[in-house]
Amino acid sequence: MEVGDLILLYETAPSSAIKGGFIADKTIGLTPSRMWKQYHSVMGVDKEFYDLYFKNCEFAYGTSIYQSFSFPAFSIEQIQKLCLGFVPPQATVNWCNN
Repeated sequence: MEVGDLILLYETAPSSAIKGGFIADKTIGLTPSRMWKQYHSVMGVDKEFYDLYFKNCEFAYGTSIYQSFSFPAFSIEQIQKLCLGFVPPQATVNWCNN
């Protein structure tokens, strides 16, 4: 992910749809304890989940959000018509200008 990339977020449950996303800012890499100390207030996860996720990890990485947005939902069926091969939960589709 690079600064300025457009990221659309797929919500698995309950909607199975894309409802919004964000424009990426910088990527941050810190030790897990330092990342928590500096950014826990904007992460949207509790300490127990965070600690379990980063257990035995030397670094934690995150992406700052330049701008977020929402829009009417695109269902999984609509997405798959536009993006052949899209398979949740983790798929990446790169668009070109043409």
